[in-house]
Amino acid sequence: MLDSQKIVIDLGPVRLDLFFGEDASAVEPVTRSSFALGVMNYSRADLEKYRSRNERVRVRVVGGFRLDDDVSPALALGVVDSIRVFGALRARDEVRDALMQSGKIL
Repeated sequence: MLDSQKIVIDLGPVRLDLFFGEDASAVEPVTRSSFALGVMNYSRADLEKYRSRNERVRVRVVGGFRLDDDVSPALALGVVDSIRVFGALRARDEVRDALMQSGKIL
């Protein structure tokens, strides 16, 4: 049985239930959700860290989101679950095109 924890964030009309647990034998990737008001940036090192832990990222940003120039299309496709930006999205053209063609930019 997993040891798990739950965190509830109640923001009035929005309620977030976050569940955390450890399972070293998990085969399926874990998806981490990130939300920012302002600017968020991921470097190649950030994405490689997620990939090494078999994690994917789901990004929601109001403001700006940037993938560093050293992020390859293959790395972005392998780690990014989805990106939704209300503002500006900056990434190399080939990375942005690969994410758009795969339907990961919402």
